[in-house]
Amino acid sequence: MIKKVKTQTLYEQVEEQIRNMILKGIYKKGDLLPSEKELIEMTGVSRITVREALRGLSEVGIIETHKGKGSIVRIDENELMTYIGKEEVLNYRRNFELATETRLLIEPEIAKKAALLATEEDIAYLEECLLQQNRKKGKSNDVEGSLENFHRGILKILNNPILTDLFDSLTKLESDENYIKLVPPGRQDTVSRELDTQHYKILQSIKERNEEFAYFYMKEHMQYLKSIYTKYFDNFFDIR
Repeated sequence: MIKKVKTQTLYEQVEEQIRNMILKGIYKKGDLLPSEKELIEMTGVSRITVREALRGLSEVGIIETHKGKGSIVRIDENELMTYIGKEEVLNYRRNFELATETRLLIEPEIAKKAALLATEEDIAYLEECLLQQNRKKGKSNDVEGSLENFHRGILKILNNPILTDLFDSLTKLESDENYIKLVPPGRQDTVSRELDTQHYKILQSIKERNEEFAYFYMKEHMQYLKSIYTKYFDNFFDIR
């Protein structure tokens, strides 16, 4: 089957080369990768590009970088290959994308309505969700649970059990803790900081009763989530 041609940045090409070397067993779990200088010479790219590639691999848990020591491979080729191209993971991806697409259609409208109906108690709950999210960073794998509670808190304002049941079904399709050893985007530092910014914009819009901004920021947020997870699946589940 012919696949869509992927347009990759330089750092993504370097990431892919390193991943493929791990998949081929050239670098194994516990091995030290070549130094930045050696990678620059091997790939012909700049130091900034190499560092961006290493950062990306580190954020998803493939390598671990220590200042002054270098980058160590954290997973072996079997762990990286376990789910690539497997039917259950491809099915999980399909379900995830359909669920996220559905949320993109309905959650901006939910946020818009919430901005009109939210009580001070509702707003206090949403603020607490974001505080819990920040407390759990670096201490727990349940940061995504805090994010879900924030969205659920917005939905709760509408007091619509049918929408609540739909939301539960969609988030269940998006959740699977057993499918891969890699770190998903929601737990990655760079993505997490952007999510923080987006959530506070949504919250501020609801606090100010600005329904149009609440709609816009929630739509922007869901589009961002869809894009980063699409990129994640493309990079780490469709290697051939």
